[in-house]
Amino acid sequence: MPRTVARPPRFTPQEWTLANNIKFHNAEANSNTAESLMAECNRLRDEIVVRTKQSQDEADKRLDQRVEQLEYWKSELDGKLAEVKQRIDTMDVTLVRVMKAECDLQDPLQRAKDCLEMRERRLGVDRVHDDPERQLIKEVEVMEGALEMLCRSREQAKEQLRRLRKAKYQLERDIERKQAALDIDRSMRDLSLQSAGMELVAGDVNIDTDGLTVDSWLENAADLLAFATREVDIARTLQSSLEAMLKQAECDVRNQVERTNRALDTRVQQTRTAKQTLEDKLSMVREHIAAVERTIGELDLAVRNLRTPLAKAQTRLRGRTERPCPELTNDRAQRQLVIEVKEIQTNADRLRRELASAQAQLRNLDRERLILEEDIDVKTNTLHICEGQCQVHRQAVIIQHF
Repeated sequence: MPRTVARPPRFTPQEWTLANNIKFHNAEANSNTAESLMAECNRLRDEIVVRTKQSQDEADKRLDQRVEQLEYWKSELDGKLAEVKQRIDTMDVTLVRVMKAECDLQDPLQRAKDCLEMRERRLGVDRVHDDPERQLIKEVEVMEGALEMLCRSREQAKEQLRRLRKAKYQLERDIERKQAALDIDRSMRDLSLQSAGMELVAGDVNIDTDGLTVDSWLENAADLLAFATREVDIARTLQSSLEAMLKQAECDVRNQVERTNRALDTRVQQTRTAKQTLEDKLSMVREHIAAVERTIGELDLAVRNLRTPLAKAQTRLRGRTERPCPELTNDRAQRQLVIEVKEIQTNADRLRRELASAQAQLRNLDRERLILEEDIDVKTNTLHICEGQCQVHRQAVIIQHF
């Protein structure tokens, strides 16, 4: 059998009125809520606009401050880098001077040693520990001391150059980083709402929270400046020390070379004077030798000349011994002949003694001549060594400005 269609529900007039009132109330409540929400939204929107503007202004201000801070520190680092570079250039020049001074001293030192070796070939009494030898020994000591001091200074300069280059590298690296940061922050500071290329990023922006704090960043920059300043100050002090050392070394070496040259000049003059005196004495001795030789010849002739008168007197005495016995008297003639023989013999003995003395003196003079000739040869050898070798060898010794 067919189903019966259900009749829609029926409401009472009160229910109808209540339902309408409820709908009126709900509509009014929702309208009021919507009005309140719109008012709150407008307020919130205006507040957010203001706060966003304030935040942007604050960000702009902070970026300006950061740019100024970066510009300040970069300027400080740039200035310090210029100082470091200047000090490196100066130290490089000084190092070259030190190394050149070392090189320039090698030849004079060797020549001083050569002169000492040359003077070892002096002969006889001229192998004296004289002033030139003392000055040459002192010259070697001064030059070796200067070379040792230059060597230490060279190592100090190299080490300081290494530290300056380290400071230069660190400054350049930090300046490069700060320039990169400065370029970024300037770009971000100059970014406006109308700038092109802006894009939204989904989600949160990744921020590295492990970076340096501002205090650490400032401390690092200050430490780097302090390190560079310290190295520049050390280099400046070392530079002054090296300049003073080079000046003192040059002065000491030059003064000692001049003292040695004066000592050699004096010794050469003394030796030349002594040689001239010896030659004068030799000339005098040779004259005396010639005179004594003439005297010896004259004495020998005089002795030989007495032989005939002695033979004559002795012949007379022997002849008168043959007189007859009664006539063999010791008369005045006999006595005179005896006196004559004795006198001639005495004179001959005197002449022979003088001849012996003259011959002995001739031998003495001849020995003296040999001694003088040998000493002149010694002086000639000394002059050849001191003047012809040492002084000529030292002509190339020129102490350049260190």
